[in-house]
Amino acid sequence: MASLDLRRILVDWEHESSQISVRKIVGDDGTIKIQMRLDLGVLQMELAGRPDGKKPHGCESLLAHHEKRLARHLQKNGTELGFELTAEECAALREEAVQYYHRYLAEFVLEDFEAVESDTARNLRVLDLCAGHAETESDREALEQFRPYITMMRAQAMARQALKDNEPKAALNAIDDALESLRQYFAESGQPDLFEQSGE
Repeated sequence: MASLDLRRILVDWEHESSQISVRKIVGDDGTIKIQMRLDLGVLQMELAGRPDGKKPHGCESLLAHHEKRLARHLQKNGTELGFELTAEECAALREEAVQYYHRYLAEFVLEDFEAVESDTARNLRVLDLCAGHAETESDREALEQFRPYITMMRAQAMARQALKDNEPKAALNAIDDALESLRQYFAESGQPDLFEQSGE
C-alpha cells in the first residue's frame, strides 16, 4: 500500500514564511498542476477550470452554473428582477472564490499574468452577482470589501503582461482604468476620502 504521509514532499520543499512558494508539477493524470507550499502542507490546484477540478452541476464552476441560471431567468422573464441567490448559494460562491484567490496568487508568482487577469476578472463577476442578486443585505455586502484588492491585482497583471508584450501605453491604460474604478467604488460607498488612503 502506498504511503499517505506527505512528509516526503514537505521535507524536500521547505516553507518560507517571507514569500509565497509555488511550483508547477505534472500530476499522475499527465496534466500540469500548480502547487503552493504552506506552513503545514501543500495546496494543489488545476490550471484550468475550478482549482479543485470539480464540475458542480456539470458546469465549470458554481459561478458558471448561477450565470446560466440567470441567463435562463432573463430569457424567460425579460428582466433580472426576481432572480435571487440564497444564503447557502452565496456562501458556496464565496468558498469557491477563495480557491481562485489562492490560484491567482500562485499565478502571479509564476508570472502567468494572463491567467491572473482571467481569475481576478472571474472573482469580480462573483462580487457583481452576489451584490446584485443575494437575498440578504449581508450576503450582498460580504465580498465588497475585497473589490479594491481584486481590482488592484487584475490591473497589476494586465499592466505587467502589457509590459512583457512591449506595450507600455496599454500598461498605463490598465492602471488608469483601475484607479478610476477604485475612485468610483469609494465614491459609491459614501467614503470618497478613502481613495487617497487606500493601499491599493
